[in-house]
Amino acid sequence: IDTWTQDKALLLQTEGEAFNNARAALFERIRAAADKAGEDLEDCRTRIDELKKDIKPFDKTLVRFRDDLAARLAERSGHPVSVDILADLLEIRTPRWVDVIEGYLRKQKQYILVPPEYYPDAIAIYDEQRREKRLFDISLIDGEKVLAKGYPARPGSLAEEIETGNPYAKAYINFLIGDLMK
Repeated sequence: IDTWTQDKALLLQTEGEAFNNARAALFERIRAAADKAGEDLEDCRTRIDELKKDIKPFDKTLVRFRDDLAARLAERSGHPVSVDILADLLEIRTPRWVDVIEGYLRKQKQYILVPPEYYPDAIAIYDEQRREKRLFDISLIDGEKVLAKGYPARPGSLAEEIETGNPYAKAYINFLIGDLMK
């Protein structure tokens, strides 16, 4: 075999290997995209099921921060700590007032409430992460402070339409809409 034929054979072999590597990389990208699409589809199905149950999805940043805060507080305390989004603690009694109350509360219904004994640690964690994780629409409720102020709900106010088993959440709602009359 002459040199020219050997060079062509080597070139074809190299190009064939490059083609096979490119093909394998392309198939891997397609497989990864298909896996991601499957995950996205499952996420969409979950969201649809929740919406059918009248469970409105929270912003992913809020949910991630809540979960991270719960994990970090549990790590510091050595046991699970309740970290709740205010809206999850509230039940609006009369459907007629749902839109009014939710519209008035807007972003505040997505504030986070922790037991008062964990508030100092929670606010320290929040302050550490606020800029890095862009937590500008997220806030923590100082439930003990609001409860101590003792904001009563006026009779006939929208606060009467909200039920909750959490005294700090109720105190905060009384503070926010206890004077807002129906």
